[in-house]
Amino acid sequence: HTAVDVHNPVANLKYRWVIHHEWKLILPYTPNADVELNPGGQGVDWMKDHAELYQVLADPHEKGELAAKHPERVRALKWEINQWWYVSE
Repeated sequence: HTAVDVHNPVANLKYRWVIHHEWKLILPYTPNADVELNPGGQGVDWMKDHAELYQVLADPHEKGELAAKHPERVRALKWEINQWWYVSE
């Protein structure tokens, strides 16, 4: 198990995501950007530092990242996930 803290799941979180209709937004959880989830392992930091947007019905394997082409959609979905996240905490 590579959890940093099994009693605090947010401490292990690297990404948050939301799916709304055909769109999926993946956001890095920046408070944990420096958290190594594989202590003593290969030391590979796979965390991306930018939002990713996919049109999952047209691209179910998430091969075509669209955030740069749809910044307004990124903003709207980011607002949506933050509304849920901060209300749920």
